[in-house]
Amino acid sequence: MSLGNGEDHRCVAYKSGKVACWGYYNSSGQLGDGTKLGSSKPVAVVGLPGPAVEVSAGEGASCARIANGEVWCWGRGQYGQLGYGEWWDSWSPVQVKDLKGAVALARSWRSFCALRVDGSVWCWGTDGASSGVWGAGNTPVPKPIKASLPP
Repeated sequence: MSLGNGEDHRCVAYKSGKVACWGYYNSSGQLGDGTKLGSSKPVAVVGLPGPAVEVSAGEGASCARIANGEVWCWGRGQYGQLGYGEWWDSWSPVQVKDLKGAVALARSWRSFCALRVDGSVWCWGTDGASSGVWGAGNTPVPKPIKASLPP
């Protein structure tokens, strides 16, 4: 099981691999149920292609890592935080572009990062820091880039 705590919503990945989200706001599709309706009770995320092993929730967006190492995201895309190469919101999961072999997820306010099986870290969205916490500065990145990490 895994729990993601976003700014205005929460998501859970159950042992069964299913994902559900809840929250007052769903204007960007962050609940992943295909609607814009908020819910005080968990609603099923629709469209994940396999069982989820981890979920993460950020500011208006959510992502799930599925068992085959792919990452799928939904919700607000304004800052590239869905990672599929576009800036549009999505009310159902979209696959993070060119990212395979993910073994862990992390999130910041408007960005997500994935640790890959080879030890590399890939991030998308905006880190909101002029110092470039993961190498992109204030420039939003709509698809994963390899983070600049010290050796």
